[in-house]
Amino acid sequence: AHERRAAGAEAEAVDIEEAPPSFAEAWRMAWKIASLRRMFAAMPFLAVGLIGFGSLNILFLEEVFGLGVRGRAIFVAASAPLSVIGLVIGGRVATRLLARGPGLVLRFLALTSVVQGGLAVLYALSPNLGIAFGLSATMAICAAILLPGIFTILSMVAPPRARAMVFSFNNLWLLPGLLVLPFIGWIADNWGIRYGMVVLLPVAVIGGLIISSAGSLVAGDIEDVWRTSA
Repeated sequence: AHERRAAGAEAEAVDIEEAPPSFAEAWRMAWKIASLRRMFAAMPFLAVGLIGFGSLNILFLEEVFGLGVRGRAIFVAASAPLSVIGLVIGGRVATRLLARGPGLVLRFLALTSVVQGGLAVLYALSPNLGIAFGLSATMAICAAILLPGIFTILSMVAPPRARAMVFSFNNLWLLPGLLVLPFIGWIADNWGIRYGMVVLLPVAVIGGLIISSAGSLVAGDIEDVWRTSA
């Protein structure tokens, strides 16, 4: 309805309720959109970066800095509120970039992903707990920028009838990335926890490059969605 209203449709047309598509139909609708395909392809790499870091971080704090259960809980809880800063920064920057073109938002998110991978490397090499906390807090800010930004663009590119299904498809594309986590765990077990975290950098770079490649396509795809929904 929002797309029809924005396109200037009459009130009767705006209020028309469309039947939701089947799973197969929603998949076909989503797969026809080039920018969605690329964003789906980036999800496994982002899953490794975000979920993999969270898994390794607990072991890292225990093995490198000797923190117990309470110490690790305090460390993680203290950096979590800083995510609000990421939401504020991401919201303001994304709003300004969106006015110039949605492709710029994807490039901004790609840069954020690469920066987060670089921070993971610096975090893995932290000489003391204070520096580690500062880097962890900065990574929390980046994560708060990255995920809401991706979901915002997904909501704009997805066909209105299949929007809820597109979010579900996006979550399914996270699963292949989880299959890589045992390999990263093997590196951490055999070469050291620091090396396991360093592997997150090239994974984040690949994910960022894939997201960035959708930047030139997303504006046209959004226009097509609005046109077909009007």
